[in-house]
Amino acid sequence: MTRGESQHRDDGLCTCPLCRRFGPPAITLAAACREDRCAFCSRPGWPVDRVMLQEHVRDHLRVHASAGGFRLCVTWECPIVYFNNPADIYFAQDDVVISKRAELERRFLRS
Repeated sequence: MTRGESQHRDDGLCTCPLCRRFGPPAITLAAACREDRCAFCSRPGWPVDRVMLQEHVRDHLRVHASAGGFRLCVTWECPIVYFNNPADIYFAQDDVVISKRAELERRFLRS
């Protein structure tokens, strides 16, 4: 799912696909791109391995996940699971086959 940078407006009145679905982001898209932060919750994301991401996204979205440079949003309540701000690609929970909670627990609880 992409925000549609050409459609996105940072004025709080945006009607791009992601803003319609989840509401406006917490920070501007330009700031998120500079800081590798989730555009919806403004928290920094963790780098994600390209091979792992390919296994986690649904089959029809794998072509979008091949770019690399994705990050995992670490905020439990945020609707975004994986994001790549420079590429303008965002995967929500229904775009992936593993739950965000399971992925965060795996990373936090791994010894």
